[in-house]
Parts: sequence; C-alpha cells; structure tokens
Amino acid sequence: MKMRVLQIGYINQQFGDRPIETVTTKHIANFINTYVDNGKSSMAVNLRSVLSDVFREAIADGLISTNPVEATRTPSPKVKRERLDYAAFCKIYEAAGQQQNWVQLSLALALTTGQRCDDVRQLKRSDVHNGKLWIVQSKTKMQIAISLSLRLEIMNTTVGEIIEKCLNNSKSEYLISSSSKSSGRKPGALNADSLTKAFVKALKATDLVYDISPPSFHEIRSLASRLYEAEYGKEFAQKLLGHKSMKMTNVYLDSRKNEWVEI
Repeated sequence: MKMRVLQIGYINQQFGDRPIETVTTKHIANFINTYVDNGKSSMAVNLRSVLSDVFREAIADGLISTNPVEATRTPSPKVKRERLDYAAFCKIYEAAGQQQNWVQLSLALALTTGQRCDDVRQLKRSDVHNGKLWIVQSKTKMQIAISLSLRLEIMNTTVGEIIEKCLNNSKSEYLISSSSKSSGRKPGALNADSLTKAFVKALKATDLVYDISPPSFHEIRSLASRLYEAEYGKEFAQKLLGHKSMKMTNVYLDSRKNEWVEI
C-alpha cells in the first residue's frame, strides 16, 4: 500500500497539472524512460501499470477514447543480485541460529563444499565413505569426490567436521533434514524452497541492507568459489564446483570415461 501511494505521488508530480486528455504516448514514454535510464526498471514497470489503470478508468468514464500507455514499451527489469561476502555470510549464519539446527548446517555445508542448494539438500549418509563426500551434481551430472579433510581456512573448519555435525543432528538418511513432525511429517530431505526461505528469514533478521536485490542461498556457492580460489587457486575452485574450463574440458565432457573428479 505504501509503495502504491508513492507511485501515485510520482505520477501526480509529473502529470497532476496537465488535463488528462492532453497526455500523449510521448509524455508517458519520457516519464517511464526517466526511471529506466536511472536503473530503476522495476519501478518503471510498476508506474506504467498504474498509469495504464488510470487511463483505462478515464476511458470508462468517457473522459478519453484511447489509452496512451498501451503504445509504450514495457520495460524489462534486469534482476541483479548483489554478491554475498564472507562478513555478510557470518551475520546470516549467526541469525540462522534462531531457527532449527539444519538451517545453520545447510549454510555451512553449502559453503565448505561449494555445491548447489539442490545438491546440498539431497546429500545422504551413504555419500560419505572412504574419507570423501561423493556427489553427483543434479544439474550437470558431474561426479565429484571431496576429501573430508578439505579445510576452508577462513571458516576454520573442514568438510568432514561440518558433515559430522550434520550426521549427529539428522534423524534420517539425509545430511540435512528437519526434525519437525508437524502434520505427521517424517524426518527426511527438505525441499529446495525450505532452504531458500530459511536463508531469506535469517538474512532479514540481520542489519544487512542491499541497494539492488539481496543475495539468495545460491550466492553461497559463488562465495565458496571466491574463498577457495583465494586459498587454493582458480583451478582448484573450478574442480570443486564442477565448472567446465578449457583446461579441464576432457575430464568434464568425456562421458564415456565416467570418472570421478577427486579433490
């Protein structure tokens, strides 16, 4: 409601003194483009929508016969998410402590392994053996075996230490699982939406402010990439995340080999 009042205020400031029948498509386009040019495409889209409603009502009341907004282009907002840095991650991680244990564990597991949200939630106890965490990425089918001794120095922990905490907390076959039994629910794998919402809830509980669009759970993977690159080098980070590169094309693209990338 507050946003709509604000939008109407902007429109009134621009067109309030002009008779509605004199407003042209050019006037509307110039007004909308002012916001687009200033990187406020989402606001431009919303203002165009409000203006269209205003002129539609004016037509219904017999004040005008055509809607000048209809001929304007609908702005295409480009959603940009701000990067998640380690300091922000720590604040979110701390705030996540107010939720169920699996929330903090999912954040820590995502950061130390560098894996996607969907892969993190599907990791099982049976994926941990022979001193490694064995992962088949759901998106790319890349096969990665991460040493449990892999240490992320900035976090002062290893993959194995995080997994041990997960194993101690989980009551199911999955490393990340909820103990909630509401509505007859049995402990088991969480859906990706649960992890995403828990991350957003933790972020909102912090004092972090973002000018564009706040980072999502997926940004933990990007952060992991940068942290591991800083500690172990770019090639190591690419192997950990399962990214393709010219140097490693043969390893990642030759499906006939069916080889695991061990880290």
